[in-house]
Amino acid sequence: MSLIPLICILGPTGIGKSKFALEFAKFHRGEIISADSRQIYKGLNIGTATPNDNDLEVVPHHLINSLNPDQEYGLANFLEMAEAKIHEIIDRGNLPIVVGGTSQYVFALINNWNVPKVKPDKEFRKQLEEKAKTHGPLSIYEDLVVQDPKTAEAIDYRNIRRVIRALEIQKYQPEHVSNIAEDNNIRAYSVAFTTSREELYKLIDQRVDKMISDGWVREVQKLVDNGYDATMPSMSSIGYVEIIEHLLSNSELEGVIKKIKTKTHKLARNQYVWLRKADWVSWFKSSNEGHNQADQYLNDQLKLHASKD
Repeated sequence: MSLIPLICILGPTGIGKSKFALEFAKFHRGEIISADSRQIYKGLNIGTATPNDNDLEVVPHHLINSLNPDQEYGLANFLEMAEAKIHEIIDRGNLPIVVGGTSQYVFALINNWNVPKVKPDKEFRKQLEEKAKTHGPLSIYEDLVVQDPKTAEAIDYRNIRRVIRALEIQKYQPEHVSNIAEDNNIRAYSVAFTTSREELYKLIDQRVDKMISDGWVREVQKLVDNGYDATMPSMSSIGYVEIIEHLLSNSELEGVIKKIKTKTHKLARNQYVWLRKADWVSWFKSSNEGHNQADQYLNDQLKLHASKD
């Protein structure tokens, strides 16, 4: 069976992944699959940097604006939907390009993880959230290390939501084999972009300011008016929680913006830490020269892939 070529574009938030992916897709009959755990939701366009209508007209995008904010969406859902889209894209004679986003989703996809479909247990989650709040995130992460050390290796202990989900799966399906399945028929070619911390923070701050000027607060207000709140997974990402608190308390927006920027800086640092462990990723500078080098690298890999097919 011939291997399916899959392009993966990675990097910390705000680095310019989507811009590169869009340009690359234009010249390679590409279709983009979002590996972002929040872009899948309707109505969260500004704060998640969902591609705009102009971008969607130029290149087909998938796994965006598909679910209502109160619907569950996790790794198992992503894998099922993304794999289906990859085969649809290949059947059309086009090139699938995954952009993340949520790097664990990409890692799971190219390594063919077998993720159990365990339904959420709200009471169990609440207990673990309280434990993490009282004793710190390490208290629940250490439980995961004992119960499922292999899965724990792939999760940042500070990502409480993912640690809780892993413990939930372990509770209801303890016989699952730490996610890793047999090889699939995908051959992934992955690139990631980097820049100095100072430059990345500047890019993040500029993007947050633009999101605010584009109407992010109004977007969140509309979601709240429609009955959605910060307890929903879709609304738990950075920015949405802080803006909801701002709307409820009528706090100064300037302070909220500063908090969002600071938290996003921290998120970017954590994303770097996770990605730096990935020996299957080729790194390039986030610059015109770096983008050209990444483009050439991927072109070379695709030519080599075609010669072996």
